[in-house]
Amino acid sequence: MSVRQAQYERLRRLVLELDLPMARVHVLPVRCPYCGKSDRIHALTDPASERGVPPDHRTEYETLWKDFGGQGLGVCKFCHQLVRVGPGGTAAGLLDDGVAGA
Repeated sequence: MSVRQAQYERLRRLVLELDLPMARVHVLPVRCPYCGKSDRIHALTDPASERGVPPDHRTEYETLWKDFGGQGLGVCKFCHQLVRVGPGGTAAGLLDDGVAGA
């Protein structure tokens, strides 16, 4: 497993364990690139404003959120995969070519 894949799995684990985002903001009409559902994508919020992250996980979540580019991140609440939401209602997997942040 590459370092990038390990980071992805750590972020995904945090999102699932903490049931993030706490605010159920749908990003519509975005189709999940993994399962094809278009009504299950929720935007991941800025760590500073996310109330659902306990203090002992806040630094890790903030670091990983920034490592993957921050704004535009989402999670499919159906298949539990992390996605990057792009313009025009597009979404791509975070580990797809050219999608993951810097």
